[in-house]
Amino acid sequence: MEIHIAIIFLIFGLQKLKAEIINYRLPFVKAAALDGYKAETHQVTTDDGYILTMHRIPSAKNSSKINKYPVFMVPGMTAVSDCFILLGNASIAYTLVENGYDVWLTNPRGNKHSQKHVKYNAMEDKEYWNYTIHEMGHYDIASFVDYIRNVTKKDKISGMGHSQGTTLIFLLLSSRPDYNDKLNIFVALAPSVYLNDSLISVMKIVGKYSNFFDHMIREVLNIHFLPRSLFEGMETVCNSGPAFFSLCRALIAGFCDNLDYGVNLDRIYDFVDLININLMNQMY
Repeated sequence: MEIHIAIIFLIFGLQKLKAEIINYRLPFVKAAALDGYKAETHQVTTDDGYILTMHRIPSAKNSSKINKYPVFMVPGMTAVSDCFILLGNASIAYTLVENGYDVWLTNPRGNKHSQKHVKYNAMEDKEYWNYTIHEMGHYDIASFVDYIRNVTKKDKISGMGHSQGTTLIFLLLSSRPDYNDKLNIFVALAPSVYLNDSLISVMKIVGKYSNFFDHMIREVLNIHFLPRSLFEGMETVCNSGPAFFSLCRALIAGFCDNLDYGVNLDRIYDFVDLININLMNQMY
């Protein structure tokens, strides 16, 4: 009996996940509109030439009054602004909006909403991908903060990050201390700062032999970038058996939707470095 109930819940969960993935593939403004919210799209150019996109939800449902308290949110690695509205009315972005916050959902360089540059083409120029998480924090987050403060005319705004998003905000606040005075609060969800005590065996192995992996991948194999096609090819593995077919395909579909062209290895190596050090140092 318990097994039958578990199977029913699993099927229900997979169908719900599939529906979320479908909504996830809609343009952000359209997806928010289906949930009853009017969203805006804003673009900002960083000091090093990256053109980034933010999605703003300024007002509560069925209201045109702009909320008083600006808050920006930074997603994790491979994630995008859409992640913050995936759960419909239970989404954290909508919860904040309904509680008086003017919500700005950011997209740092490299994700599907922020793959433009004043000089480079993300698909054709490898120079586009020549950055680390240091540049993402130092330039991207600073540009978001300055733009939001300018539009809202607020001296101080609130910040919230998830996983890599917290890393980027910590990097900004440490590399450019003056930005500490521009935030009234910073909420770190699942912060990624200290990874040297990780209990994940694979991460420990990668950290221990990181120099070897770095040499083999970059210098021997000359790989600096993981293309989207690599992750799409993983769907073939999902087709090899029925056990995890639906879940596997749904998860990979959602993951690939974030990437557009792929992900640069420098960001991954930065987090490997965090496994090998006791304190989070600046990545120069």
